[in-house]
Amino acid sequence: MKSALTLGTVLLWSLLFPALCWGWEITGVPKEIQSNMDNVLIAEPEDCAVNIEKSSLFSDSLLERLHQAIKPYGYFGAEINVLNAENATTCKDLLIAVELNQATHINELSIELVGPGKDDVLLKEIVSNAPLKQGKKLKTFKYEQFKAQLLSQSHALGYLDGHFKSNHIQIDSDHHKANIKLVFVTGPLYHFSSLQFEQTEFFMDETFLNRMLQIKTGDRVLNESIAKQVSLLNDSLYFSQVTAKKVNKSTEQATVDLMIAVSPAKRIKYSVGLGFATDTGARTTLEYQNDRVGSKAYQFKSQAKIAETNQDLSMRFKIPSRGRPLKKWYAIDAGYLFEDIEDKEQSTQKLSVSQSRIYTEQWQNTNFIDVTYGKFGFKGEEKESALLVVPGVSWTWRQADDWVNARNGLSVQMTLQGASDSVLSDVSFVQADIKSKWIHPLGDNNRMIYRGQVGATSIDDLSQLPFSYRFYAGGDRSIRGFDYESLSPMGVENDLIGGKHVVALSAEFEHKWNASWGWAVFTDAGNAFTDELNWEQSVGFGVRWFSPLGPVRLDLAHPLNNEAASNVKVHFTIGPDF
Repeated sequence: MKSALTLGTVLLWSLLFPALCWGWEITGVPKEIQSNMDNVLIAEPEDCAVNIEKSSLFSDSLLERLHQAIKPYGYFGAEINVLNAENATTCKDLLIAVELNQATHINELSIELVGPGKDDVLLKEIVSNAPLKQGKKLKTFKYEQFKAQLLSQSHALGYLDGHFKSNHIQIDSDHHKANIKLVFVTGPLYHFSSLQFEQTEFFMDETFLNRMLQIKTGDRVLNESIAKQVSLLNDSLYFSQVTAKKVNKSTEQATVDLMIAVSPAKRIKYSVGLGFATDTGARTTLEYQNDRVGSKAYQFKSQAKIAETNQDLSMRFKIPSRGRPLKKWYAIDAGYLFEDIEDKEQSTQKLSVSQSRIYTEQWQNTNFIDVTYGKFGFKGEEKESALLVVPGVSWTWRQADDWVNARNGLSVQMTLQGASDSVLSDVSFVQADIKSKWIHPLGDNNRMIYRGQVGATSIDDLSQLPFSYRFYAGGDRSIRGFDYESLSPMGVENDLIGGKHVVALSAEFEHKWNASWGWAVFTDAGNAFTDELNWEQSVGFGVRWFSPLGPVRLDLAHPLNNEAASNVKVHFTIGPDF
């Protein structure tokens, strides 16, 4: 075990610090060239000859291979001198001094697109962004990288027959100049002639399956479109594996077929979860999910959440639309909720019908009608009851570089809903609620996180409105330092009666001290109110663990200027940033 560890250490040092490990030294070159020359010497056998003109591992001498390690950086007339040839025992001990001399620069540069795609904006952009520039130092490895990039990206953009008609560099060693000429023939632009699914076993209606395609016959062959299609299918929960390949290429027609092979995901899923949050206390979650009810892939989900402060039973039946099943769907939800928070008690039965649509990667819309019947009131008091038919609309816009642990991201959710006592409801009201979150980096290891909520209600008599439609503030995801839903206007019995309006704002600075751990400082402010906003504010400190499921947050928050809530509150949450 000890010898294996020693060998591993030697190998690691040989890769990271070859000159220190083996004893050679190279001077007169920048690090990138030295690293290239080091790799040549590492490949030499232990007993390599000191005479680098005669020492050979392959067909070329060691001297020639060291020159080849320098040339990609534009130095074709470099001189390599060995300073200790008389004292060294092998080439591993050499002291090598390099005189780079004058670099070769690009004198003439010609990159020409010919063929049907010569005016394609995307191809021209690749050419304009080439790392080769007239007057700049010639780096032949960048020349090779650009050729490979143009070839691969032209194929990805649908020019499947693209190739170089001419590609060469003429080097004038005497004048240290190079002329580059590239002629790229694009060939025709390919389109899809047909799109087909291949099921490893029959499990889904073919017509329904074909309606999941975002790509259409006749569309341009784009690798990006294919990748997005595969991603959408994977996100649908219907499939365990999705692969796509181009088949039946026709050079004459400039067409290909797209074959998408799919395998079914597990249809029935059960889950049992235990958790804890400072807002709700300990909780248990039981869930049953059927992701494919019938060949048209309806989905059914039932869930029971039992916590110290609430018990929630819900069921959902999701019906994908016939025309755009991955972008549009309908849902029927039914549920029962009982809550006991801060002496407030309410039981609510709800039936909801909704339509959801995804317009772009950022925009999603939901139109809904909720029918609720609830009883609500305070402990020891007679409960009020209300029947509400609440139509509404919700819009969500969000964009992030990572939904789980974001460096950059912004989300905005806007909801407008209401009811009328002239249309089956016991009370009339209109309510708007806007929630947002913005994350941006501040240096390499820091980020700022801002949260905000603004809500407003128009109603004649708030006491007729169930608690679930009133505004409260305070808690893990609202204003930390205060108990869950403990901020609101007070009634005559000092009950938390809720408010017509709410404002909740948060600013947080977060620092990562390594990939998994970090700390944060923050301040939250706002309140729920009916007539006049009485600002409450808190400050706090937290620890973060960046788990694969999202940040795990442990926060200590202290209210400012509120004697009734002067203690430090502990808040614990887990979940993705967006």
